[in-house]
Amino acid sequence: MLHFLRYTFIPTALAILFLRTTLYAPSLVSEVSNIPLTAPNDPYAICTDIGYTSLKNQTGSYFTTLPFSPEELADDHIWKFVGPELGLNNTQYIPTDLVPIKNQYIEQRGRVSKLRKEAAEALWKMAEAFYTEFNTGFIVVSGYRSYDYQQRLVDLGCSSNLCAPPGHSEHQLWLAIDILEASTKEEYDRNPTYTKYYNWMKKNAHLYWFHQSYQRWASGDGYDIEPWHWRYLWTDLATELIRLNWSFTEYSTLQNLVNQDSTSTIQ
Repeated sequence: MLHFLRYTFIPTALAILFLRTTLYAPSLVSEVSNIPLTAPNDPYAICTDIGYTSLKNQTGSYFTTLPFSPEELADDHIWKFVGPELGLNNTQYIPTDLVPIKNQYIEQRGRVSKLRKEAAEALWKMAEAFYTEFNTGFIVVSGYRSYDYQQRLVDLGCSSNLCAPPGHSEHQLWLAIDILEASTKEEYDRNPTYTKYYNWMKKNAHLYWFHQSYQRWASGDGYDIEPWHWRYLWTDLATELIRLNWSFTEYSTLQNLVNQDSTSTIQ
């Protein structure tokens, strides 16, 4: 297996990436090009509870190759990927572990929202840290959205660069929140309070396993940059994406390519 990864799997995956550079942000290609082609001693770290293998270099940097693509996962998997061209398997999906998100550190605006329990628990910890830093509540304006609710947003004229098609929204996974105000990146840049809070999120959200899903504009992530949209990703994946400077869309697309290549190559 080590021989395969060193001389076949990694070079082939890299070749595919470089042939398709127009699909990715520059940071994706430059980072992948740094994967060591000569594996060091003890190159693998197996995490059995989530089932992935990491190839590490001598400095401890690694790229995680999953035995699956997030695009292929069931709707209830924490790493389920959805995008403009890839929706939920069941458009009426509702998990069984839902809880209201409001607590003493969260200022919820609009309708009452729920998340899956582990996402809500992580949100509460993040909101408490936010409150400790700024002495103000963590504002959440949106959580779960149903297929029908998303359809109403589209019918009301919400742009496809900002609103996912019904059945394709991370909000329908019960894992995503919108904070402060869903407006434009330019508004966040102009508003000093939003800028301050957004900078805090970029620095700290991954510690609570949240990730800014849309960072690369429509050409990279399928949607405009959304400083207000954050999605729970579980365990250390949100931190790994910070280290790699990738969005979840880039990560999922790469895993899909690697898995397509490996399944066609491995006997």
